[in-house]
Amino acid sequence: MNVSFAHINAYIKGHLSAEGQKLIENEVDKNPDLLNLIERKKEELTLLESIIPSLEVTSKHQQLVYSDLELISEEIIQEEKKTVLERVAKVLDTTIIEF
Repeated sequence: MNVSFAHINAYIKGHLSAEGQKLIENEVDKNPDLLNLIERKKEELTLLESIIPSLEVTSKHQQLVYSDLELISEEIIQEEKKTVLERVAKVLDTTIIEF
């Protein structure tokens, strides 16, 4: 079995099935260098987890973000609202190509 980094990450995080864990452990028995790789990946994941903060998003924060995005979108786009008469006039002014 070829062991990929995805397999190793799943093994470290405990997301593999019992059968998958046995396969990884058998591969480690065959290739001791794989154990060193797994240990290094554990250290990398621990470092990344310590660097990246865990954020909790509440519904209030989510609503604030949505309202801020809406305001920003309105400022950037700045569409003028056209009346129904202006839209009808635009349709009537367009040229229809006949074949």
